[in-house]
Amino acid sequence: MYRYAGDLPAQKVKSYETADLRVARPLGHQLLIEAVGQNFFQERHYEWGTGDPSQPLVGIYRAAYIQVSFHSKANPTP
Repeated sequence: MYRYAGDLPAQKVKSYETADLRVARPLGHQLLIEAVGQNFFQERHYEWGTGDPSQPLVGIYRAAYIQVSFHSKANPTP
């Protein structure tokens, strides 16, 4: 997923572009493994600020994780 966020001038936050990626593969009927990467385009970006120069901006860092899910039924229904 690609996303763009515009400037927040009143909060002193610059625009940014980034992307997330999720790859999933079933391992049998009841097991699913997923690899997820977030914020690929830069090591970190700022998403929020108060506009007060004495207050720090709130930043988001690049992240990755692996998730394994087990479903007790072979075909779970929503």
